[in-house]
Amino acid sequence: MGNAMFEVVADGAVLWQHTAGERGAAVAPPVFEIDGKAQRAVLRDVHEVGAPRVLSNGVREEVFEGRVAADDDVGLRIVFRSADFDPVVRFKYVLSSRRGRRLTKSGGRDAIEYLTLNWAEMQATQEVRLSEFKEAVHSFCLSENRLEERDFAGAVDAMGPILVGSG
Repeated sequence: MGNAMFEVVADGAVLWQHTAGERGAAVAPPVFEIDGKAQRAVLRDVHEVGAPRVLSNGVREEVFEGRVAADDDVGLRIVFRSADFDPVVRFKYVLSSRRGRRLTKSGGRDAIEYLTLNWAEMQATQEVRLSEFKEAVHSFCLSENRLEERDFAGAVDAMGPILVGSG
């Protein structure tokens, strides 16, 4: 399920795969803390919701959803936006529940893993920050920061919002 830019796999370890270019990038299922318990959103019964629609700017929107395998009460919808003229795939997750469930912060902070990628095969990676304050010019500017292999080993938090990898 998907198109030339992405494929919904939902096989447990991989939720979806970015398929543009020579290599794909596998995206693991997200983890959400629901009612004090961390749940990896491994999906079952995944299906497309409606037909793909083309937005006024030529971007295609496709929606998929399924039930969380470990908790049938919780559903996850994935909304993808992609375009044939752009290798970027935008996506968002929407959680739902058949009864009153809550996202919680039992450790005092968000316990969400929204995007997990294996960057081991990438030979060049960069973090792009769209608005970083630069004291020298007393202004917010775009900045690009190269990420090295040691950054990943040390579990560096890259705030992005854009991560670029090529390999």
